[in-house]
Parts: sequence; structure tokens; C-alpha cells
Amino acid sequence: MDHSEIYQFIDSLIYDFDTIRYLQEYGRIKETVPMMKRIFVKIQLFQQEVIEKQDSLKGVFPKAFWEQSFLGTETMGDMRNKTFEMSSREDLILEKDLEEIGFINFVRDTRRWAYQNMFQLREIIKSPQQKKLEMVLVVLCGCVIGLCLALVLILKVFTQNWGLKGDFYDGKNFEKWVATGVNKNINFHYYLEMNSHIPHEQNYSARWKGFLVAPKDGNYTFSLLVDDGARLFIDDKPVVDAWYDSDSVEFKKSIFLTKGPHTIRLDYYNHLWGIALRLFWTPEGGKKEIIPAYYLRQSIGGL
Repeated sequence: MDHSEIYQFIDSLIYDFDTIRYLQEYGRIKETVPMMKRIFVKIQLFQQEVIEKQDSLKGVFPKAFWEQSFLGTETMGDMRNKTFEMSSREDLILEKDLEEIGFINFVRDTRRWAYQNMFQLREIIKSPQQKKLEMVLVVLCGCVIGLCLALVLILKVFTQNWGLKGDFYDGKNFEKWVATGVNKNINFHYYLEMNSHIPHEQNYSARWKGFLVAPKDGNYTFSLLVDDGARLFIDDKPVVDAWYDSDSVEFKKSIFLTKGPHTIRLDYYNHLWGIALRLFWTPEGGKKEIIPAYYLRQSIGGL
């Protein structure tokens, strides 16, 4: 019997004890008697095949290991004999007879003993190759986790300047400041997507400032879908001026931009229920898209 067979024996023993736990929890006590008999038979066979024939394992599985005392006086051998006797009786008055020999408590304590010892035995019987392999896997997992954490940290540092800084106000005309936050892009369908501190869905306003990075010289078409009112400025020049109630209207304008950073400011207010605010661009020769976070920056120093 090699180490893998011993490992399988321990696993099967734990599985049997799990089955007994299930039977006990659902009140099927009588069915635990043959299960315990099966466990005792397994242990007997194991002792004969391993402990008596392989001297190298006597220190790992001494006979005393299987004959520990439970409930102060009962040993596994004592309970094994009683279980064998009970499993052959036809006149079994289950609850009374099992209670008299302490069977239920014995099963509970034996199950606890199994969980305390079986997992420890798994470690003892592992071969040097298996332990080495597990150590390599632990080191590899640690390296992978460390690499992932490093990548997350690098990405966070690399992208921390992306997006636009926004100030949010109670009132349609920036009457009362309530919060400041950063939005990676302008693509909102619900007011709390802008900032969770906006107090209510009506009569609030917001102002985003930062820099728009043009990847090359060319004409750029800006599209602003808005409900209710908005103003868009690039290099302090108005691109969209729709500071009035509108119902999901899209405004467009094309301007020429040189490669590099340009200041951008976007004002917005919502008057009634329901919002829409989406800022697109179409670079010359490109496709229409929500302006990606990579091209929106909070400061020039982060470019």
C-alpha cells in the first residue's frame, strides 16, 4: 500500500463521517449503525495491511492511535464490538439501546476525532515529491498574486490623472456646492452615476474642468446629448451653448484642434425628472465614440 492509497483511505474515511453527520442531522440514526460498522471494518483492514506489514508506518499509525478513549472509558475497540453486535440484532429498540451504550455521543466524538487527526495525517503521509510540488505551487501562486497586485497598483497610478474633475451643486445655477469627484468620461443615464452625493434628482448642476488631449492635428466633431441644459467650452471657446430645458437633444459642432492638450469645461443642469448627458467626439477619419478616459486629464502634469 503506497502513500496515494493511504491518502485515499483517509479521504474515504472522512467522506463516511460526513455521511454519518448528514444522517444524524436528518434523524436517520438507525442508518448510522451499518455506516459505523463499515468504518470499523475499514480501520481493521487498514491496520492489518499497513500497520502490521509496513514497519515504516508504525510511527505514523500506531495501534494506540486507533484505540483512543472516548467519553472517558469507551475506546474505539469497545464501541466497534458493540456496533457489530447491534448491527446483527433484529429486536433493536433504537433510541433506548443506542442511548444505553452511548452510541450517538460516541459517533459525535469519533467524527470530531477524525477531523482533528485525518487532515493532519494527510500532511504526514505526503511524499517528499508531493511536498516539494505543493511548495512550488504555493510560491508560484504567491508570485502570481504579487504580480497581479503590482499590475493593479501600476494601473491605478498610471490612470489616476485620467478623467475630469467635477464639482456638484444643489440648485440649477451652482447655488450650493455639495461635492467634488472625478469622472473618467461623460456618459450618464442616472444622476447618481455622476456623484453619489447629489442630494436629489431635480434642480442640481455640475461643472467639469480639465484637459482634452487631441492625438493629432485635425477636425473633431463634438456631439453632446443632453437633458436638460449644458454648455461645452474648449480652450475657453463655446462649442455647445444649450443652457435651457431640452429633452434628450443632441448638439453637434466641428472644430479644428492641434495635437496635444486643450482646456475643456462642461457645465450641466437638470431641472425635471430624468437625465441624459453623453459627450462624444469623432476625430478626423475616425468613428464617433464617447470620449475615452485616456484623452481626458485632470491636469497637464499627468499627461
